[in-house]
Amino acid sequence: MLGEDRPSLRARVRGLLQGAGWEVIGEVGCAEDALGVLSAAVETGRPPDVVLIDVQLPGGGVRAAAEITVDSDMSRCSQSRHHKV
Repeated sequence: MLGEDRPSLRARVRGLLQGAGWEVIGEVGCAEDALGVLSAAVETGRPPDVVLIDVQLPGGGVRAAAEITVDSDMSRCSQSRHHKV
């Protein structure tokens, strides 16, 4: 799952992940949507192996990352922060 509020950056990261053979199960632009997409994926039995989430994601990227790590069986939650792209 990919959490980034800038559509152009989200598209570039999605392309890199898919080019490396990863399936992107969801893309979101805010923390609330990230938690919803993850919850739905877990309920359907297809939780993501990796979550990439911007720490500056609207609604609280850091908070969402912490909730994802605590509330799921995932062993890792990666956070990203950029200055200029």
